[in-house]
Amino acid sequence: MVSWSSPVAPFDYYRVSYRPTQVGRLDSSVVPNTVTEFTITRLYPATEYEISLNSVRGREESERICTLVHT
Repeated sequence: MVSWSSPVAPFDYYRVSYRPTQVGRLDSSVVPNTVTEFTITRLYPATEYEISLNSVRGREESERICTLVHT
């Protein structure tokens, strides 16, 4: 599960993206702007993942924040 604080500026939704750092495809999910946590499922054990989050308003996107985690 990842969690975050809401930004001050108005926006339409969040995009949570995640992928294994070694090799793998990028998966992403759209999350409503009223939510501040998201559970990522179907992860591989003993794997490092890059997880990123940004907010979207219309066609504009904020800068992504990223973190690396190990399962």
